[in-house]
Amino acid sequence: MWLGNLSQLTHLDLSYNNFSGEMPSSLTNLKALSYLDLEQNHLSGALPMWLGNLSQLNYLDLSFNNFIGEIPSSLTNLKALSYLDLEQNHLSGALPMWLGNLSQLTYLDLSFNNFIGEIPSSLTNLKALS
Repeated sequence: MWLGNLSQLTHLDLSYNNFSGEMPSSLTNLKALSYLDLEQNHLSGALPMWLGNLSQLNYLDLSFNNFIGEIPSSLTNLKALSYLDLEQNHLSGALPMWLGNLSQLTYLDLSFNNFIGEIPSSLTNLKALS
């Protein structure tokens, strides 16, 4: 996909469209990306591990799609992440303890998924949440 060739792109908003299928792996080439909004599409499959390679991300909105499975552990690499919205998908499993290590988070929405188990106590580390 040609988007992967835009290596200096910092802001990508493709929200409120009718895109379907899995997230294109060519997005992993967008090393300068700080803002990624793909909300309100028809994207599906598991959240890709390569998301954690987008180390400059501070805004990630994948809400209102059809993603399945667990939150990939690679997201722990997103040290600058301040906004994470995974609302209204079909994510499952336990909430990972490492979510509490994303210390820059000011916004976190994981509602309307299929998570199980206990809420991790590590979330109390997220002092910047508003």
